[in-house]
Amino acid sequence: MASEAIKQQIISNPGLCQLGQLFQAAHHDLRLAGGAVRDLLRGLSPKDLDLATTATPEESKAILLAAHVRVVETGLQHGTVTAVIDGEPFEITTLRIDEQTDGRRAMVVYTDDWHLDAQRRDLTINAMFMDLHDERIKEDYLRIMRYFRFHGRIALNNEHEAAQLSAIRANAAGLEQISGERVWMELAKILEMLMEVGVPKGRVMGRVIQALRISWKAARFTKSADQLLEEVPAILAEAQS
Repeated sequence: MASEAIKQQIISNPGLCQLGQLFQAAHHDLRLAGGAVRDLLRGLSPKDLDLATTATPEESKAILLAAHVRVVETGLQHGTVTAVIDGEPFEITTLRIDEQTDGRRAMVVYTDDWHLDAQRRDLTINAMFMDLHDERIKEDYLRIMRYFRFHGRIALNNEHEAAQLSAIRANAAGLEQISGERVWMELAKILEMLMEVGVPKGRVMGRVIQALRISWKAARFTKSADQLLEEVPAILAEAQS
């Protein structure tokens, strides 16, 4: 099967193998996480190989530097370092849990518990199942956008559970707390996804607009984002024709 061939290709990736050996020798777990796992389950070749580990960021740096692996501190405040092997980047993030959250960002503490880390991921789809509850939305309102993006990529139809849409509508105004840049980045991914998956999924964007019912201007988008949003109706009309 093609998906099995992709899996074997990833597993045999030289850089990934080297990282696995380094962290195992240091008595730390290292696993593929998030989008890479999701793509593999769909039989797709992951664009990025993101990893999660029980090692703290400082421990990860020490492990990598001791092996003369180039380290880039891409998101040290979030527990992420990037290892660069033969020009290929591997983001390595320490397992963590949210200690406090205000709906925009969370204060995190590191953990070595995989279950606890899975519970706090932006959508539980990253822990191999898909759900969206009111509590999860309030932790980070941008999860509203991610819900529709992941649904558009993975769902077999355009149906949504009533409870999920109800929770989204009840919390949609929270998106106005998120910076326009972050919202726009997520919206851009949705629009990119529309072009990737083709006509049937064009309705996803319509569902986003219908479900959110917020003023896009109030979300403080950039001028370029506003211009692109003006083109959305035409994109949807073409996708649904």
